Amino acid sequence: SHLRFNPSTTSFNWGSLADVPVNPELPPNRAATVIGTVNANLRTGPGEGYTVIDHLQPGTAVVAIGRNESAGWILVDLNGVAFGWMAAALLDIQGNVTLLPVTDNYSAAATVIGTSRANMRVGPSEQSAIIERLQPGTVVTAYGRNGSGEWIIVDVNATGSDGWINAALLDVDGNVLLLPVMDD
Repeated sequence: SHLRFNPSTTSFNWGSLADVPVNPELPPNRAATVIGTVNANLRTGPGEGYTVIDHLQPGTAVVAIGRNESAGWILVDLNGVAFGWMAAALLDIQGNVTLLPVTDNYSAAATVIGTSRANMRVGPSEQSAIIERLQPGTVVTAYGRNGSGEWIIVDVNATGSDGWINAALLDVDGNVLLLPVMDD
């Protein structure tokens, strides 16, 4: 699935969970439930230093879709409403959590699209300085995104330079939701 920007609705089609690598030993639904007696934080990344997106009540059902290397943090889908990271200790997960794919260092191939050059910038905004202008068809590696997903940080495969590109100017081959949030 590919990231596609729809300018008429200013929304993104992020693809589907079908793009997430699946270990056949995992239960197909990878169901998990928030446990404990207080609300649990859903965060933009795998650690307490990341921004809190939401607070989930005990008993909330989520789908575990990935983990960090140590399996201490789990990437979850909250019924398609939100995606984020939760401490594994706050979840009751069906199956062996170490069988979930490691997604905290996820990256995806991407291609610059459009009819004119895309500006690669030092930060995720139109006000950030331009590093270079990339031709349509330039192949890059997407390895992060901003919180809203409107900007993707890429590595230009041919030159090794890094910078931010507006997501509307990229065709990403992979699940953008798995890209870590990098602008916090």
